[in-house]
Amino acid sequence: MDCKGNGSRFTDSARIMGIAVHHTRHGLLCHEELDRTIGASLRMYGEWAEEEIYFLSFFIAPGAVVLDIGANIGTHALAFSRFVTPQGRVVAIDAQERAYDLLVLNMAFERLLDEKPASALCRRTMGRHAQTWGPSLFSIRRQRKPSHPC
Repeated sequence: MDCKGNGSRFTDSARIMGIAVHHTRHGLLCHEELDRTIGASLRMYGEWAEEEIYFLSFFIAPGAVVLDIGANIGTHALAFSRFVTPQGRVVAIDAQERAYDLLVLNMAFERLLDEKPASALCRRTMGRHAQTWGPSLFSIRRQRKPSHPC
């Protein structure tokens, strides 16, 4: 699904913000509309780095805690949340503000936000100059499906 006009309030807002939305192998994902790498792969194939995710799946047990450092928009974090099951946890971190915003949006779509997203400050000293940036992190946990009364 691309945000180019089915007329819904969400897609109209997303188009204005320069966001594209796609149904992917692991769930709904938003990305920068002009992204020619991850976004192009999501648009064309409905996945990003799937062989890498498949390889990593052998190392992620149900109930595990997984750190996704440099999570970008959350393509891997979303897949990892399935591997760890509801008993596990994925902590996703990204330093780019726009990628972090999309990461939070993507996890919210899938109802994976376990805790309120938080921004953390890191400082790296280089010579006499210090660079400060705010890598953002949050924890996600796959929710258990509610039991059906019938």
